[in-house]
Amino acid sequence: MRISVESYRYCNSFTVAAITGSLAGMYYKMKDIPEDWLNNIVLKEELETTINEFYQYCSEKAVKYAYGGSNQ
Repeated sequence: MRISVESYRYCNSFTVAAITGSLAGMYYKMKDIPEDWLNNIVLKEELETTINEFYQYCSEKAVKYAYGGSNQ
């Protein structure tokens, strides 16, 4: 099922919450997120693994780009 809207005004509240939470997490960092919130994350270990792998990938790309390596 595909849902479309004609304006950002009608966006899904879960999407808005996810984006807001992501931005707040980047700004305040993990240490400032309440522990009880973190304890309620479903599949937390799997998410942490994925996040760490993505971080490593982006870091390697940034280093290669900055020092003239392949940007692919």
